[in-house]
This record gives sequence, structure tokens and C-alpha cells, in this order.
Amino acid sequence: MRDKFLFLLSISRKAGKTVHGKDNLSKAFNSRKLHLVIGAADAEKDSQKTIIKYENHPGALKTKYTKQELGAAIGFTQSAVIGISDAGLAKEMRKIINPEDNG
Repeated sequence: MRDKFLFLLSISRKAGKTVHGKDNLSKAFNSRKLHLVIGAADAEKDSQKTIIKYENHPGALKTKYTKQELGAAIGFTQSAVIGISDAGLAKEMRKIINPEDNG
């Protein structure tokens, strides 16, 4: 994989640390298990609403990646919104997208 962010996303999927789907994201968010919410740059209107819902979460992150790129990294055709439930992986992914962010 050519990109470190997508590589870490793929590792988090293999480790069982990704949350995929609106209902699963909501459950994980409400139980405070999400450390990062990742949004695709080309998310459709319904998915944009989901991204906006988590926008004030300190771990919310809209990326430059397309739904296809994010989906491929976690073994799906496409995915507009993905949650990460591991604090360490979330921190490293945030550093890649926002290098000035320390945590």
C-alpha cells in the first residue's frame, strides 16, 4: 500500500479496531469507544450528515481520501465514514493527517 495512513487503516481493520456502518458508529460513540472518526472527502449527503454529527468529537477527521480508497483499505468496496477504537492507532493516524497535532 502506497500510503501510510491507508496502511494503518488496514492494520486497524485486521486488528478488529475499526467500526463501520452508521448504527455501529453510533453505538461505539455512545459507549465512548471511538478514538477517531474518519470521513471520506467525497461522502454523499447522508454520510456527510453522519460526519457532521461527530464533527465536534476531538477525534473527528475529514480526509482527502475517497470512499473507494478508505473502503479498499478495510476490505470493502467503499466506505464514507469509519471509526477507530484503538487510541494508539488513532493517534498515529491523526499525526499523519495533521502533523502539527500532537495527539
